[in-house]
Amino acid sequence: MAGVASAVGAPAVAVIETASVALSAALTAFSSAAGSSVTVSYDNTSIKSAVNSVLADLQTVAADLSSAITGASSTVSSSILSDANTALSALKTVVSVFEGLLGVTSMSEPALTEAQALRILRVSL
Repeated sequence: MAGVASAVGAPAVAVIETASVALSAALTAFSSAAGSSVTVSYDNTSIKSAVNSVLADLQTVAADLSSAITGASSTVSSSILSDANTALSALKTVVSVFEGLLGVTSMSEPALTEAQALRILRVSL
């Protein structure tokens, strides 16, 4: 990380490391809730590859969760549907914050604040 710190600055590295911890905790919580049906992997051959693969996986999880909510909307209770939509909003907010840290621009605005999203995903920093 020393080379990265000199390239982007220590404050940016601290933010990236904090985001990494938050993402790891969120993925662990998600995996625990989903059971053995979730696999998340990433390419750790370089920092850039690791960051890009984690971002891609998060985007895939968000898209899959959105599809699952749509598919289950007529078969589950409204409270479960509401909880699932809240989790999806939290996940999309985390993805948006992660993209913001990377300088990726998005056309949509997050539905939640970062603090709200992390609280919903049961991530404590």
